[in-house]
Amino acid sequence: MNNWRPQLYRKKGKELGVDPEVITHAIEIGTSITRKHRSIPPIFTLKHLALVSEVPVHKLRRVVSRDERYGYHYRFFQIKKRSKKGCNAGKRFICIPSEDLMRVQKCINSLILSKIPSHSASFAYTKGISIRDAANVHCGCRWLIKLDIRSYFESISERSVYKVFRSVGFPALLSFEMARICTRVIPRKELDVNSRWTTLRYKRGRITSYRNWNVGSLPQGAPSSPMLANLASIQFDEDIADIASKHGLEYTRYADDIALSTDNDAFSRGQASKVIQEVYCAMRRYGFEPNTAKASVTPPGGRKVVLGLLVDGPFPRLTREFRSNIKQHLYFCKKAGWGPAKHARNRNFASVIGFKNHLFGLISYAMQIDPDFGRKMRQDFEGIAWPL
Repeated sequence: MNNWRPQLYRKKGKELGVDPEVITHAIEIGTSITRKHRSIPPIFTLKHLALVSEVPVHKLRRVVSRDERYGYHYRFFQIKKRSKKGCNAGKRFICIPSEDLMRVQKCINSLILSKIPSHSASFAYTKGISIRDAANVHCGCRWLIKLDIRSYFESISERSVYKVFRSVGFPALLSFEMARICTRVIPRKELDVNSRWTTLRYKRGRITSYRNWNVGSLPQGAPSSPMLANLASIQFDEDIADIASKHGLEYTRYADDIALSTDNDAFSRGQASKVIQEVYCAMRRYGFEPNTAKASVTPPGGRKVVLGLLVDGPFPRLTREFRSNIKQHLYFCKKAGWGPAKHARNRNFASVIGFKNHLFGLISYAMQIDPDFGRKMRQDFEGIAWPL
């Protein structure tokens, strides 16, 4: 709970000899924030944020200025995306912030973003809510529509992030600075003055070092990006929820994965096509690009999977493929003449420890969805003779 009180703040300010006008202005900002979200502590300036996050203010100014002369603020790596069989998976670009930037982004996330509720249809990155909860909404459905947003994080602009901080009550300059801290500029094709990723208003900025023609976006991999993505998408979620309600559908979004379903047998492919077009129009209004390769409509009798879980029954279930994958790993780990080291090499794992952690993660997930199956797999896992 935030313990900030304007009376105590004013009293302390007078004791320190702070200008009364400065105290009054700060109290206005603090009151604006705490009236909207009582648990969010007021932060007044970039210097204040630096003190709270224990990051030197000059380093934060470099980030806000997009100044890379002293080293780039992120390091990068790519991971292969999961995709449908026969489709080109492509790569997912992951950005890891520098130590100082990571610290301030975590601070913003824990003190501010984690205290703001996202839309009820958004299930990702929310404490106490899991994939199982999202899938459970669609259990027993007869028709299922699944859609996907291409490059979800990279589609959310610095402007949208700025609006999130302003909506909480933070002053304009600090909201701009925090938006810069939580975003990065990436190379984009066909960048011109009419692009949403450029701005001519940068010339008006009073702080010369902050002027930059490019507009940043959320980096996937930064600790502040998941919650900012959810909060920046609240109005989008509201519009999709309205579309779903109009057509008698249930709607959930888990990051870039959208699911809409109904238990109405009278629903048709024609209606599904209309819903998809309306959702795609809404995506484009908010700067999102539909990933049409991942769109699917499953009618009654079809196999319905949401976020990797079967939802054709009264509760979410593990798929046969997921169960078989765990069983296969365990079989070869215990097989005479084979073992975990050889199996790890055969499956292209970099180390036995990496494979062990991977398998343990799969079993832990299985225990959340199907405790009986998960416990049995856990017993088999503990019986493996790991060469460590």
